[in-house]
Amino acid sequence: MSKYYLLNDRIVPGEEARLHVSDLSILRGYGVFDFFRTHQGIPLFIDDYIRRFMRSAELFGLDHPYHPDFIKQKIEELINLNGYQESGIKLVMTGGYSENGYIPTKSNFVILINDLKLPGTDVYQNGVKILTHLYTREFPEVKSINYITSLMLLKKCQEEGAVEVLYHNGEIISELSRSNFFIVKNKVIITPDQGILSGITRSKILHLAREHYEVEERSLRLDEISGADEAFITSTLKRLMPVVKIDNHLIRDGKPGSVTKDLSRLFSDFEDAYVAGISKNQGA
Repeated sequence: MSKYYLLNDRIVPGEEARLHVSDLSILRGYGVFDFFRTHQGIPLFIDDYIRRFMRSAELFGLDHPYHPDFIKQKIEELINLNGYQESGIKLVMTGGYSENGYIPTKSNFVILINDLKLPGTDVYQNGVKILTHLYTREFPEVKSINYITSLMLLKKCQEEGAVEVLYHNGEIISELSRSNFFIVKNKVIITPDQGILSGITRSKILHLAREHYEVEERSLRLDEISGADEAFITSTLKRLMPVVKIDNHLIRDGKPGSVTKDLSRLFSDFEDAYVAGISKNQGA
């Protein structure tokens, strides 16, 4: 537990950050969230994440008074109070306290911040395994708190040594439970463009990729996996992580490919440049 969190409009000690049992996030799973991280004390791509968070709240019809400037101010205060250089920050907005357990009221807003450790270097050097699963998210464009399907599949992933689950509708791939999906074929980078959450890391990777490679955002068929030269996933925490096995199928030779490695290096440099730019502006 961290020393301080935000509960609605107040920063409170960690042990006092509580919601009542009448909140619709508990009773109905009604709420949205977003998650990003800090690097050297700087929130990475914070405006993109807050914009997406507010859009999720809007699409879910959550009633709240919070402005992006207020959110940014409280995030800065929490970073300073908790003293983290490398942290994960989660924004949560719920359906609020409901007298009848169904009708939404004024939303509750929470900012959680915790110390964060990124995945070890071995997963980037060796790649990871993922599993496929027949499932379509009801509101893919919203970052909902509903992760029931991925949680139910967690034990299976652990038993089979997989890090995540790749969703599909029987023919077309969409996204993973907590990441976006890419393949590389003949140096062309291909990623699904429908039925997905528009990942912030995904958008940054696509921007970088277009400067060096041909990129296709399109429907990606499940049967295209077998012919992929490379595969990788992107997310806030995983950044750009190579995939070398999907179910029982090896991707090419079962090792991270050259395009994946190149993009990973480019993204790491991009993050460092972003932090350096923010730090320089703050010191000016």
